[in-house]
Amino acid sequence: MGLEYVGYSYIDDNAGAYRFDEGPLIGRLGLGATWQWDHLLAAVTLRASTSEDERHKDNFSFGTLSVSWAI
Repeated sequence: MGLEYVGYSYIDDNAGAYRFDEGPLIGRLGLGATWQWDHLLAAVTLRASTSEDERHKDNFSFGTLSVSWAI
């Protein structure tokens, strides 16, 4: 869980006619789990953050899955 403050944004200041307006605060949340069996390790992580764009408040979510095998 986290909170990020963006004091300056090049994109926001130089958007021109595109009307891109960023908010200064971005919230973040992450959740993960791992599973290990003998030489195999699997991990999954899900992350979500609030939108930087003040006009469109859609959240940004993604996840990762990794598998490792020890030789």
